[in-house]
Amino acid sequence: MRSILKTTVCLVLILCFTLTVKTSFAQATPNPCDFPNVTCGIAVRNGIINSFGNDTIKYVAVGRSMPFWFAIGDVNSGVVDTSTTCIFLVSKLGGPGDIIGDNFTNEGKYSYYDSVSFSEVGLYKILISEGHSQLKDTIYFNVPPELDFCSESPGGDCGTIKGNKILAKPRGSNVIPVDAVFPITVGVIDSVSQLLDSTYIGTIYVEKVNGPGIVYGSLSMTGNKWFNFNNIKFSQEGAYTIKFYEEDSIKYKSTNVDVVVVGTVGLSQINSSQLHIYPNPFSDQFYVDFPQKEEQVAVSIFDTMGKKVSEQVFNDLEKNALINSKDLMEYFFF
Repeated sequence: MRSILKTTVCLVLILCFTLTVKTSFAQATPNPCDFPNVTCGIAVRNGIINSFGNDTIKYVAVGRSMPFWFAIGDVNSGVVDTSTTCIFLVSKLGGPGDIIGDNFTNEGKYSYYDSVSFSEVGLYKILISEGHSQLKDTIYFNVPPELDFCSESPGGDCGTIKGNKILAKPRGSNVIPVDAVFPITVGVIDSVSQLLDSTYIGTIYVEKVNGPGIVYGSLSMTGNKWFNFNNIKFSQEGAYTIKFYEEDSIKYKSTNVDVVVVGTVGLSQINSSQLHIYPNPFSDQFYVDFPQKEEQVAVSIFDTMGKKVSEQVFNDLEKNALINSKDLMEYFFF
């Protein structure tokens, strides 16, 4: 059963009903025990667990850093052993450039890196060593080329102006599965000229404004010009609003982004750009056009707090689904 339509309709409803140089940086280092797929306690110490959950890490562009953590525990069950402390060292086994930043962590029940960047684009083979247990692991950091974000600014270019407003643009659909990465590029623009500030240096953070689950992953980035956030994840399905902001809230105006998270069971992904939804806004009804015939589509509608308030199933859908406002009256006031 195809279910991606429910997320796109939710986006429409959100749109219709809610239109009414720094020298010191500190990145956000969330508690690993708050990650939805991690359990903290007493466990067998048979390996190293990392905040990305895999052995190949899609990192950020040259000269940027984002926080991540390592811990010791049971790699089979994912349980972090917090009964003792640990300390980590990263060293390069291979790669085109150098590791920049602190390669040692402080000692703790889990340990953060929040200043690591790389000098060249490419794939790096990294050895992770824990000082007390002598446990080791080998992981890979994939450092991508820098994205040219200048042409995507509202002003169509970069400038040497001093920006005062955060700009955030998703790298794909605002509809993603649970626990999938929501990639988004974030920079600073001048609210008058709308040009992107290519001289910006600092740290930009992300936090949840509303939504039913946890927003987790790497929730800040430090560097210059603009950042590709590629480790933001959501723990439960529903509608979320996340905020991107700078430490200096007076100097930089924050921006919000709406995201709809769907379950992964039976999910068949349809890019939102392939769907035509009209009219928007609507008064009595709206249509959703599909790129092709669908055997069965479940349309779920969420309110802006992420609660599912309605669901309809369409069989043998030739081209479009019709949603009537009378079906929504018990949930929304027009």
